Amino acid sequence: MELIALGTYGPYPKEGTATSGYLLSVEGASYLFDMGSGVYARLVETLKDLDTLRGVFLTHLHFDHISDISVFKYAVNFKKERGLISKTPQLYHPKTPEATANSLIHGETFVHHFIDANFVYQDEHVRIQFVPMHHPVETYGVRVESQGKVFVYTSDTAYFEGLSDFIKDADLLIINCGYLDKDKPQNPNHLSSGEVAELVQKGNVKRALATHLFAENERHVHETEIQTYGLPELSLIEEMKVYTLIPL
Repeated sequence: MELIALGTYGPYPKEGTATSGYLLSVEGASYLFDMGSGVYARLVETLKDLDTLRGVFLTHLHFDHISDISVFKYAVNFKKERGLISKTPQLYHPKTPEATANSLIHGETFVHHFIDANFVYQDEHVRIQFVPMHHPVETYGVRVESQGKVFVYTSDTAYFEGLSDFIKDADLLIINCGYLDKDKPQNPNHLSSGEVAELVQKGNVKRALATHLFAENERHVHETEIQTYGLPELSLIEEMKVYTLIPL
């Protein structure tokens, strides 16, 4: 199982970067979690055969997580017309906000599936659960089981009781870290560095990567703050780096 971060910034990209997009590959099958701005170009750079993409899973419908879906639509239609792909992409996303959800329906370009807290995706490679997060719109974190390993992606969320249970014993955790500690507002929509460190310890996480970095901060500022917590299992995520989970 391999994970590549195609984009890690929010709510807009830093120069030379992209917003949220995470590509998981298992034995030739691929799964994309979110498709923010700049992600499509990196997807086709990384994944030469789009027919291996089992699904695009949108954790919520904020534009820094979905903006390249419209670009993807054009690419799919063009490639279908010219026989460059044979499969219709499967698109999984929440039902709300309803207007945004409806805007994702482009004729027969995609096969749409609505996700909620009761929905489970499963095929011969992976089992994916969707767990509600605390964010201004309907948002789901994902917990993926494959090859005896657990991959967790929190998507965007504020701290809440039960979040440490959701990430518990993850072999690889991609965790939202939208705020430096000094910048955490009174009513947060994201996690701060300190909350991330606390959750990683509580959840007994084996490896954690902090993501959803704020574009106005220099990378080393986020990195330095994360390092102050002295957790060897916690580091800052790197775009386009391959993270490998060796199967049991």
